[in-house]
Amino acid sequence: YWDDKVISSLTEFKKSKNKKSPKKNLIHLTSREMDVLKLVSEGISTKAIANKLEIGKYTVDTYRKNILIKFEVNNSSAAILKAKDFGMI
Repeated sequence: YWDDKVISSLTEFKKSKNKKSPKKNLIHLTSREMDVLKLVSEGISTKAIANKLEIGKYTVDTYRKNILIKFEVNNSSAAILKAKDFGMI
């Protein structure tokens, strides 16, 4: 037999565990990688990112490659999803 207070506490605990909150972010991106990631998430092309940040296209490619490596993913879409899960963007 369970007391009503115990049942109520267990119910509240279960509800709080089911709430979606950002996962703990263990990935560190440089400020420039964050700039690139945000622009990629907005659908901006590599060339446009290079122009906006006043850096070379190949530099943007390097930042994008580093982002994929750090997130351990194979494409930008997966990196964006992970960044959203972590509350980074």
